[in-house]
Amino acid sequence: MDNSGGEVAWRFGKVNPSLEAASAVSIRALVHGLYNCVDRSDPRPLAPLGHGDPSPFACFRAAAAAEEAVAAAATSGKYNSYPPPLALPRRAVDIAWGAMGIFQIRDNFFYESPTFNL
Repeated sequence: MDNSGGEVAWRFGKVNPSLEAASAVSIRALVHGLYNCVDRSDPRPLAPLGHGDPSPFACFRAAAAAEEAVAAAATSGKYNSYPPPLALPRRAVDIAWGAMGIFQIRDNFFYESPTFNL
């Protein structure tokens, strides 16, 4: 836009003809193009693109081992606490930064955690 008060035409795609051609293709056309490439004889389920929440589709289910690990962590009682403050456990940073040769660290950068084991 300029300050002359008149309309100024936008000139997107004029420099590169392939950009101008690509702007004529819609998202819907691209999605239909993808679906046309699907092998209809494949028995695996196909979740529709753009559906939003994929959870109703079996192909988006988490592995049983992952579900069991989350359930075990939730029922163990080991993690029933507030998260740590905005700081890092001193021992972990001492090990990591010490290996990199960084030794001058402010004390208020850490919290002490008696249950933090490396």
